[in-house]
Amino acid sequence: MMNLKKLALFLLIAIPLLAFVGQINEQKISLTQTVRMLKDNKKASIVSNIYYHFESGILITHQKEPFEHFIITDSKGEIKIYNTEKNEVYVSRDPSKITDQTLLYYFFAKRLNDFGLRDMGFTLENTEFKDDLKVSWWKNDFPESPIKKVELVHQKDLPIFMAYYDKNHFISRKVYYSSYTKADEMPIQLPKTITDINYLSLKDSLINQTIFSDITYGNKANSPIFNLKIPFNAKIIRNN
Repeated sequence: MMNLKKLALFLLIAIPLLAFVGQINEQKISLTQTVRMLKDNKKASIVSNIYYHFESGILITHQKEPFEHFIITDSKGEIKIYNTEKNEVYVSRDPSKITDQTLLYYFFAKRLNDFGLRDMGFTLENTEFKDDLKVSWWKNDFPESPIKKVELVHQKDLPIFMAYYDKNHFISRKVYYSSYTKADEMPIQLPKTITDINYLSLKDSLINQTIFSDITYGNKANSPIFNLKIPFNAKIIRNN
């Protein structure tokens, strides 16, 4: 009789606990990324679906144009680009291959202080404060690098502006991060809009505007792409 009472007490405690565990949000996020490009009064756009799992630190970007492929970035900085049609995977740990998708990884990983600049070979040169802004200057001593210095501006610990300087001290690129949002119980804030201006010459520029939408977090982010596995028989192309 005593054993039955213990069993009944155990079930009384365990069943609600199991129900609570089933309701815990898994720490993952999915969103839609739309990149609009403008050059010579010509417009183009690329739409990607992005998936990130906070525990594993894996970021997956799914693009269908110009061909279907997946860009996979892990916490160690390795980048894989899997071409589904050719069953080929390009593997690289070259920081110069960092793209807009992998830069998004630094938001997810809460690495906003240097925003990946250390990974790209930059070192902190100076930091100054202006009202509620933190302005840091980063230098690159690699002679082959076209970018020699970067200005990074934070407001309330969030990056809002970056300027890239070439060897002649001219600004070759400006990036603005705006309209930060925090959906549901998401542990981070993301900019809904990123405006990227590349100065190709004194009279020519390329403008990219990246818009993030359809942001879902936790159990609502339930795409099977989170469990993507590259086939074992995929041809590996390495760039170390």
